[in-house]
Amino acid sequence: MTVLVFVLCLLFLFLFFQYRQNYLEKEKLRIQRENNDRINHIYDSLLKKEHRMLYVLRKLDHVISDEETHLFIEKEIDDLMNKQFVSHTNNPIFDHRLTILMQSLEDYDIKMIVMVPVDSRLDDADIIEQMEIFIREHVTGHTEIRLKVKDNQFIINCNDKTKSIRLKTPH
Repeated sequence: MTVLVFVLCLLFLFLFFQYRQNYLEKEKLRIQRENNDRINHIYDSLLKKEHRMLYVLRKLDHVISDEETHLFIEKEIDDLMNKQFVSHTNNPIFDHRLTILMQSLEDYDIKMIVMVPVDSRLDDADIIEQMEIFIREHVTGHTEIRLKVKDNQFIINCNDKTKSIRLKTPH
C-alpha cells in the first residue's frame, strides 16, 4: 500500500510539473504573440506616417520655388524612398527570405509592391527559391517588382517580365 501511495505521489508530481511546463510555454507564446502584434502595429503606423510625410514633402516641393529648398526636399524624398525594405505579409518564412533578398539587392533602385495575403503556401521553399532566382535574373539599375496572388497563382512581375507559380493545394 505504501509503495502504491508513493507511486501515486510521484505520478501526481510528474503530472503537476508537466502541466506547469505546458502552462509556461503557452504563456511564453502568448506574450510573444502580443509583442509581435504590438511591433506590427507600430510598423504599420510608421509606414502610414512615412507615406503622409512623403505626400507633404511633394506638396511643399510644388508650392516652393526656391531652388535650394527644392534640392533639400528632393534629397529628403530620396532618403525616405531608399529606406531598408522589410517584408510584412504575416507569412513568416516568405517575409524573412524576401527581406534578406531585398537587402542583398540594396545597391539597386527598386520599387517593391507586395500584395499577398496571409497564405501558408507562400512559405514553401520551392516557391521562394523560384521567386529569388527570377528576381535576381531580372533586376536592373531601376526596377519595379510586383508580387501578388491571384487565382491560385503566385505572380512575380519584375521589369515587365512575369512569372506565375502555381500554388500547391493545402493538405
